[in-house]
Order: sequence, then C-alpha cells, then structure tokens
Amino acid sequence: MLKTRCSLLFYNYKTTVFIVVTLLICNSGNSLFGQTASVDTSHIKILRIDPENANGTTVSKLFEKVNFIPLETSKDSFFSDIDRLETTSKYFVILDISTGSILIFNKTGKFYKKVSGSKIRTDAGLNASYRVGKMELTDDKESPLIQVSVGDYSLFYNLECQLVRKESSKLPPRSRMHRFSEGTLFQTNYPTKDSTCYGLVSFKANKILNSYFPYQKNQYKNSEFIADIDARLNNSYIDNELFFTRRFDYQIYKATPQSLTVEYRVVFPAMYHLPVDFEQTALTIKEMPQEYFRNDQKLAGVSDVLKIDSKLFFRLAEYGKSSYHDAFIYDLKAENLISISHIEPDSLSSFLPVTDLNERNGFSNSNFDFFDGNYLYTHFSAYAFFKMKELNDNKNITYNPELIRFFDKESRKSNPIIVELKPIKN
Repeated sequence: MLKTRCSLLFYNYKTTVFIVVTLLICNSGNSLFGQTASVDTSHIKILRIDPENANGTTVSKLFEKVNFIPLETSKDSFFSDIDRLETTSKYFVILDISTGSILIFNKTGKFYKKVSGSKIRTDAGLNASYRVGKMELTDDKESPLIQVSVGDYSLFYNLECQLVRKESSKLPPRSRMHRFSEGTLFQTNYPTKDSTCYGLVSFKANKILNSYFPYQKNQYKNSEFIADIDARLNNSYIDNELFFTRRFDYQIYKATPQSLTVEYRVVFPAMYHLPVDFEQTALTIKEMPQEYFRNDQKLAGVSDVLKIDSKLFFRLAEYGKSSYHDAFIYDLKAENLISISHIEPDSLSSFLPVTDLNERNGFSNSNFDFFDGNYLYTHFSAYAFFKMKELNDNKNITYNPELIRFFDKESRKSNPIIVELKPIKN
C-alpha cells in the first residue's frame, strides 16, 4: 500500500470522487449520564489528501537540528529495546518490557540509574509471572515521578530510582486518559453501571460533565476483528487542549474542558474508504466479509496526531494490516502532504536516515516516541544503525566524533540509539 511516490499533492475534487465517512458525529450522551453533549461541527477544516501521491523531502527542510545519541552499553545498562521513552530536562527515562526494567540515561546517553524488573515485582509484592506493562512520568515538571504499572498496582519511583509510594490502581495509558491543568479529566471507552459505554467522557471533581459516542458493552462481542471502539487522546501541547481520534472515523477532534469540536475532516479518494455500513456490519457477523479487506488500501482511521506549528503529524491505519508507508506530515500552510518514509537523509543527518520506517523496525510500530515541546524523539536498534551506516561506506562522509566513536567501539548488539529532532518552525 502507498508505495507510489510523485509530486501530485491533491486530487482535483471536481473530477475525482471523494467520500466522507462520518460516524456518530453529533449524537453523544445520555441525560441520565452527565450532561447531554453534542460535537461542534461548525468550524471544520477539510483536508483533501491522497496518500498514494504524498511527496518526499529532505531532512534539512523539516528539521533544524538532528542529534544521534548512543545509549551507553555496560553490564548494568544493557537492555533490549525502547518500548516507552519520556524525557525530563536532564534525563531520558526508558521502559524495556522484555526485562521489565526502567532505565535512566542523561541527555548525552550516559547511564545513570536503573530499576530492575525483579525489584519492581518485589516492591509490588508479586511473583516472577507478573510483567511490567506501562510506564509514564507524572505531570510534576519540577520533580516528576516514574509511575510503573504491574499487576493491579502502580508504583511511583523518583529519578534516583527510589520507591516513593505504592497504590492499588492500574495505570491507564495517556492515549486513554488525560487531565488538564485546570482539573478536567478526559477518559476514553468509559463503562457505566448499566449496559452503555461511552467513547469519550469528561469529568471534574469526580462529576461527569459530558459524555460522547455511546455504544453497548457487548456491542462487539460477535466480531473477531473488533474488541472495542479504539479511541485515542493525543497531547496538542496547547494548554487545556487535546486531539481525539476514533477507529472507523476520518475526523480529528479537539477536546477542551468545555467542548468537543471536529477540527479536521480528512477526505480521501474513494478507494481508501470502508463501506458506509462497515461498522454496523461488523456488529452483526462474526467473520467480516472478505471483500472489505481484499483491497489493502482501505483505511480504518486517523491516529497519533501531533501538531507542531503549521505541520500536522499523523498516521493512517490499515484495518487488519500494518504498513511502513502510513506515517505522514501535512503542511497546513503550504497544503503539502509528506510521507515520512520519503524523508531523504542529507548533510544535516550525516546522510543517515532519521527513522527506521523503511526498515520496518521500531518506528513502524511505535511512531515517534516522544515530543517534549521542542524536540521529537525516535530511536534505532544498534543493528539497524550499523546497517544504515554500511549503505554509506562507499561515500565520502565525515561523521561527528561521537558517531565515529560509536561505529569504532560499539557493535550491532549494543544499546539503541536515540534520535533527537528539532522541527523547523515558521
């Protein structure tokens, strides 16, 4: 899917058929379950895009800085992969699910501290069958704590890896729950005491404010493809605003403490759209009609939304499939669609790629790892990084001292490399 590369940005909407699929836009709420809420559709921005004709560009046209940061490899610091990355002003905080460990490195890649998976289980009072599943930093910018989820517990460690407290609660991912600075909390896929669930609910002071996108608890039990409505919250990095997306919905919503608004409606050529009755059909039969999936260009929705200045980063989900041509940047000012898989290395990146998307490695599963408001972060395995360097061996390329040291002293089995990218802002 999406393998063709050319310079055409938009289909001519006068001659090309576009279909807009809008699911459950306005009806959302129950007067017995908080205030009845409707979605504001009065200020929708239409984005007409064709993924097949996304453009390419070079690293230096998107980013003003690129830093490759090898993470120190030693007996104490060795780990498998970066399953979760967050940053503070001084440190990278990493979850490695395979070992269940939390590792902390400084911003130059030097190893600092570690909480092993066995210590986390011991602190939780659990045996070796339990695995660490989630990790996030708390919102305290001055002294954030590392919140780790294992079993039915949340453990809180400081940046010295000392246990601060233990709570009997699971950690929901930030894509499912987010609290605004003024106190309003949003949660996706919220169950009620009766048979109704809601795709999105807002609370304040333990009181439900608004509820959106109702569905029945057992609505999807007969479908082998759908577990629930896959709804996600993404930080917009604007105070008290979030992006919200839903499966089988080509709209990007903006959530604020007061409202839910359709910010963007993405319109594709007809060949990318699921049938209008797709979701309803999925509710009534166990095995979805195969014709829905014969065309691997069918898209199941928009996700992983991030807006940096006038650039909208997002992914397009192929239902039941994975693709390495699904990550895009839409320049809202220039009305230009860029495929992340078509970002060409140049001198700013020492002619090394800035993602491993085309290698179908980490980025194809995790997207960008983190955005701290200034820098985007992703990572490579050492194996992938050496492989990329070998593609340059017949070229006269001078690497910086840190990369020279890495290629001379490290191996394909070393710790991963973090890529730090500073986007150009208008």
